[in-house]
Amino acid sequence: MTGFTPRGRLLDPDEIKRALTRIAHEILERNNGARGLALVGIAARGDDLARRPKKKKKKKKKKKKKKKKKNRGHRELPIRADYVGKNVPTRKDEDVQVRLAEVDGEDAVLVGEQRKEREPA
Repeated sequence: MTGFTPRGRLLDPDEIKRALTRIAHEILERNNGARGLALVGIAARGDDLARRPKKKKKKKKKKKKKKKKKNRGHRELPIRADYVGKNVPTRKDEDVQVRLAEVDGEDAVLVGEQRKEREPA
C-alpha cells in the first residue's frame, strides 16, 4: 500500500483556473477556433480537466489534442502533452499530485513523496 505525504502546494484553485484559462486560449489560437476540436484527457483527473472547458461551450470532435496540468520532466510513459499548465522540476523521489474538486473535493496541485506502508499482518 502507498500513501502520499505532501511537502508543499504548487497551485491553488485560482492558479489552476488561470492556467486552464490560458491553456484554453492557447488551444483556440493554435487551432483557429473550436471548430472540429476535441479535448481528450487521460483517466484519473485528466478526463475531468478536459471536461471543464466543455461546460462553457460544446465543441465538435475531430482533432485530438492532449493537455496536461503538470510536467515533471522524468516521464515513465511515452506521452507528450501538447499544452502544459506548469512545468515542475522534481527529484525522482518526489511526486506531484493533482487534486480536483470533482474527484477529491478540492482543487490543488501538491508536491510531496509517495511512501510505502506496511501490509497488515
